[in-house]
Amino acid sequence: MNSGIFTLAVYVLIASVTTSQAPPTASPTIVFVCEHGAAKSVIATAYFNKLAAERGLPYRATFRGTSPQAELSERTIQALRADGIAVPLGKPTAIDQADIESATHIFAIGCTLPDAVRKTGKARDWSDVPEDRGYDATRDAILKHVRELLDELSHARQDLNLRPPAHSLPSARPTSTCRSSPSIVTRTVQGLQQTSQSCTNAPSTSGSRYSSTRSPQYGHVTRSVSFTEPRL
Repeated sequence: MNSGIFTLAVYVLIASVTTSQAPPTASPTIVFVCEHGAAKSVIATAYFNKLAAERGLPYRATFRGTSPQAELSERTIQALRADGIAVPLGKPTAIDQADIESATHIFAIGCTLPDAVRKTGKARDWSDVPEDRGYDATRDAILKHVRELLDELSHARQDLNLRPPAHSLPSARPTSTCRSSPSIVTRTVQGLQQTSQSCTNAPSTSGSRYSSTRSPQYGHVTRSVSFTEPRL
């Protein structure tokens, strides 16, 4: 009999977004960064948190700076209040390693992120946000990006919810159990971290392979396991 391969594919969001509703004190998973951490990143955080809550998404954002000033921009505070938007709590703060490790997405708004951030694969750049055209133009450009980001996150959650139930997936064969030491290989290809594990169940000709692909930028993990039937 020719060998057949059965593959299971399971999509799993990172731990911070696995629940269907946000907890009362949801931890920030989105970090917006501007130079002074006092205006553009504050606008993005204020609108993101408001719209995410309205959509029932469990993501929350915070603001950081690459060269933070002492206080939030007073003009930004007044403008957000005029828009009827709650001003985020806190003062301008430099992005640090804790922010990098806990974030699923990091967005640069008119600034250059540290190398430590860019190397994670979590960073994106909103370079089209205007610098000197006034609050309204800046807000509108940021709001456009925020809405697109929320659409992206919402679609990712819908894809997760549409995955087939466990009982409808192909069953794993008994020969999938590793009796020998597995070989594990981890590599990064185009920003995706890929880990594979394979083993052969000697003396039979059957084998199994496990692989995992993590996309920090889009906040999900794809896992698959393949089993090969022994030849009869």
